Amino acid sequence: MKINPFEIYLLEKYSNKITRNEAKENKKIKDELIKKENENIFNNFIEGYNNIYEKINYNKEDKIIEAKKLNKEDFLIYFLNDDLEDYGIFLYKIYKHFSKLQNDFLNEIKHPFNYIIPQKAKEEDIVSFKINERYKKYYSSFIEIISLLSNEKKQFSINEIESILYDILIQGKKFFSKKQLKIIYKGEGILDENENSFRYKFKKLYHQIPIEDNLQKAIKNYFNEKSLIEFEEIIQALDQIINILINEKYNINDNIKEKIINIEKYKNKLNKSIYNMFEDNEISKIKIENLISVYEYIEEIKFPEINEKIDNFYKEDKECKINDEISKNLKNYIEANEKKIDSIIKKKDIIKATKLFIIRNLFKNENNKKNKKLPLFKSLMKKDDIWDIKIFENKNKFENEIEYFNNNFELTLINILEFYYLLEPHLRKKEETNKNKKKKRGGMGKN
Repeated sequence: MKINPFEIYLLEKYSNKITRNEAKENKKIKDELIKKENENIFNNFIEGYNNIYEKINYNKEDKIIEAKKLNKEDFLIYFLNDDLEDYGIFLYKIYKHFSKLQNDFLNEIKHPFNYIIPQKAKEEDIVSFKINERYKKYYSSFIEIISLLSNEKKQFSINEIESILYDILIQGKKFFSKKQLKIIYKGEGILDENENSFRYKFKKLYHQIPIEDNLQKAIKNYFNEKSLIEFEEIIQALDQIINILINEKYNINDNIKEKIINIEKYKNKLNKSIYNMFEDNEISKIKIENLISVYEYIEEIKFPEINEKIDNFYKEDKECKINDEISKNLKNYIEANEKKIDSIIKKKDIIKATKLFIIRNLFKNENNKKNKKLPLFKSLMKKDDIWDIKIFENKNKFENEIEYFNNNFELTLINILEFYYLLEPHLRKKEETNKNKKKKRGGMGKN
């Protein structure tokens, strides 16, 4: 695929290193052409892109959005594969277009093919109707192959023709996977799906179990009086511990205090708040096998306070409301989905994923305003650490179920709290009660 070498070069160079606005307003693609070695792959990209771009458009709010022909004067954002804005989205659509053509063709052939991410595909992976080098010295076209492999009576050597066509068209070809490599703009970690998160890697390495009642009670008592600053410090320390456990192999039933907290070489690496926490007799029993359950339970305890601190536009902006019809349809679908035996995403899973997303991605995120237009369900889908590992690893079913939500209920991140309250209506009442109590206390203080 002619566009791939330049695209891979750009994704590797700019992921997590440039903001969306910088790519849109400050950097033109011609800046990349100062190096001569980039000219060839850029020219191939332009040739490949401009041969197909006119066929790529899509509907947005009942308008047809047409792709733009590209040249070296265009801004970098047009060249970075992305599925969110009307810039790199055309590249994303081109890859989807090619993937459909390739997969439809190969699906007609009863043969097992391997999968490849479209951006990583090389010429030999792609179905082409060009005669490859191996056969060029014998045949100049498919018609010539068929003609030369027949006798004077026009009886064709079917087996020979089939063998040659298989070699040219089929041998070594691959299905294109649904997953694409996309740009990860700086400060938009929400979109990061190219690599697994460290929490996900940890869960893959160490099977996790729920925490017992005694430990749960001790954690609740310890964190009830802790401030959000202390919560953040402890979460940061737990993140450090998780990364240590990923990089150095331990047994699943090893005690965290014995293997990490008390070890001298880690003392300067860990946040000091964690040492106070592990002085509690019950908390000191935490093992590797229940560390994520502990982590998520701490987040759950502090969620009401975190929710209060989430940017006000998620609560007060006119756009944050979900209209009655969508609310009703969403409720009905989620309730109906509970009864489906073959469905893997249940209501409790969506509640948990939404809550963890709010805690880990919206609390103190300076890009919240910029991100509020991102599609809600796609954003949830891309965070591997907020889902049960069994759900997330059932890739096709998981993606299909999330795609249904995404295609039928057009919500963005601005709607996330309303969506959460739709799933947990009693929490809205609880929050309103707490607000009224605070107002009354404030009023009494003034008198």
